[in-house]
Amino acid sequence: MATNPNSNQNEMILSQSQEDLVLNEIAKLAIENENKEEKQKQKLTTTSTSTSNLNNNNNNNLNSPTLNSRKSKKNIFQIAKQNLAVSVASSGIGKTIITSVLPNETQELLKCMFILVEQEASKKEAKSLEDKILKWLVKLAIDHQAKRISYKQFRSIDGIIRQAFELFCNVYDKTYAHTNNHTNVNHQRFIDICRPKFQQIEQMFLNVQIAVNDLIKSQLDWDTESLALLPSIITQITSTEFLLRCWTNPSLEAPLFELYHSMLRYTQFHYYE
Repeated sequence: MATNPNSNQNEMILSQSQEDLVLNEIAKLAIENENKEEKQKQKLTTTSTSTSNLNNNNNNNLNSPTLNSRKSKKNIFQIAKQNLAVSVASSGIGKTIITSVLPNETQELLKCMFILVEQEASKKEAKSLEDKILKWLVKLAIDHQAKRISYKQFRSIDGIIRQAFELFCNVYDKTYAHTNNHTNVNHQRFIDICRPKFQQIEQMFLNVQIAVNDLIKSQLDWDTESLALLPSIITQITSTEFLLRCWTNPSLEAPLFELYHSMLRYTQFHYYE
């Protein structure tokens, strides 16, 4: 979504070559999983009764290596991408593949969000957030690669995200950062000053959520579960109450500062052309 102003290269969520790398690696993992399942089925076949063996052999013939070998590599990869890429994205290897090709600014931002959620809520909540974001990114990348949607269509929405980040940083500068001893401040004063601003941020991200899902629904055939990913993500990390809890918890000073810094860095990069 953003590019270094000193660079002439486009930098989207994932470039075409990066996207190909991600999806192909995930597809390979998916095929490996299918091969493991096939081997397990074969083991079960050898230990079953003669009647079951006959039935299983008939079924195995339909999925025999000989028949499978007739499928083109392209078709196998396409099926794997469509059916298994999103589920593999939440695996340890899948997460590594995806995050390694994201722009540095995006990696930093996501890492700071995960750390803040883990310390404010729990490790389980942070993992849930991470899984949802990566699943959403992979699903969008699949549709982009199939030319069903273009990242360029999200440019105007990126502008709303930048405005929300800038407001967050502004509130931080005027309240949190200038408090020398945060443990002794009047938390109610923080709440009175920050709540209206956080409500603005929450509304901005609600607008992002609506705009993105409206765009997706107008061009893609996502199921209800997939469409619910973004609203769940937005609610978890941009609600007024979540931000206020972070702001008034002295133990979150370090991760909150890191999030502020990552947002500030993101807003200093220009839109890609």
